[in-house]
Amino acid sequence: DVLYKIDPAPYAVRVASAEATLARAEATRQNAQDQLARTEALRERRVTAGVDLENATTTLAQADADVAIANASLQEA
Repeated sequence: DVLYKIDPAPYAVRVASAEATLARAEATRQNAQDQLARTEALRERRVTAGVDLENATTTLAQADADVAIANASLQEA
């Protein structure tokens, strides 16, 4: 006999939210990778400052961390 039934809707919402957060983080990371590649190309031609390359590298590292956090959140959902 079933004593009680757990409504799966709240869990499904959490999973969907975590998946959306992960997708957004992955898109942000892709943008950061593209920006870093452009900045590296400009830096090689000495068209941009070194600080721009450092900023692009840092932005990519932050985006990588955001993807890791989003993956962990999805695993918890």
